[in-house]
Amino acid sequence: MAREPSATRQSASAGRAGPRTPWKVIAEVLGVLAAIATIVTLFLTIWPPGKGPTTAQTPPSGVTSTAPQQSEASRAPLTALEVGDCLDPGLTSMTRCDVEHGYEVFALDDCDDSALLTYLGGNPTVDIVRATPRRVDVSGSAACVVSPPAGAPDDLPAAGVLQGPDDDAWRSCIDDRTGQQDVSCAAPHTGEWVSTEPPTDDAVDCEELATRYLDAPPTRFTGRLQVGSSRGPAGPRCFVTVLGGDLLTGSLRDIGVSSLPTD
Repeated sequence: MAREPSATRQSASAGRAGPRTPWKVIAEVLGVLAAIATIVTLFLTIWPPGKGPTTAQTPPSGVTSTAPQQSEASRAPLTALEVGDCLDPGLTSMTRCDVEHGYEVFALDDCDDSALLTYLGGNPTVDIVRATPRRVDVSGSAACVVSPPAGAPDDLPAAGVLQGPDDDAWRSCIDDRTGQQDVSCAAPHTGEWVSTEPPTDDAVDCEELATRYLDAPPTRFTGRLQVGSSRGPAGPRCFVTVLGGDLLTGSLRDIGVSSLPTD
């Protein structure tokens, strides 16, 4: 039998495979794309964007993190105390004065009212505050400290406070409605102390003391204010009270020519 020419056999073989139609090409391309997408998805699952493969890092031996926690940022171990330092309520650590604190150092030697009033920005011969000086010994370091009185902000420095907007909360007022004799002048009240008890039992001039305290003669407020005195264990103490059923909402210290802070 005669053999077919080689060219004829190749043509027949090609005919059996059939031509590559456009749809077949598209199917092949889609298959390749699906495989690529699978590989990319697997890669992103193992290594999220921006991270990539890393190994755990540990600080060198002897090195610790210096990033402070929130509580650590405002506290520090006790050291030799200085004027202006603040302490936590338990006197166990130093803290910033612009965060909640329990005590502030106002002196290292003289723990008296005069030194305290000077530190607070007041006049020791005129001003009266509700705070009491206290001597403490912390870690072998003696100091004179003061605590913010009830109702006064405890996240502000006490230094110079009597010269600022929060002075009313430190001053000593009277509320006859409740019988309280030492309330914050920032709260509604009926009167205010204008002198402390004298060191001796000598007579005192409450009109004069009120004039110094108010920076104005009490007669300027005739019918609105009344000067009085109350005798304590050491002697008379002077005060002014509001008349007419009004309530005072602020201190009368250095009121001068201003209007009465009444409600």
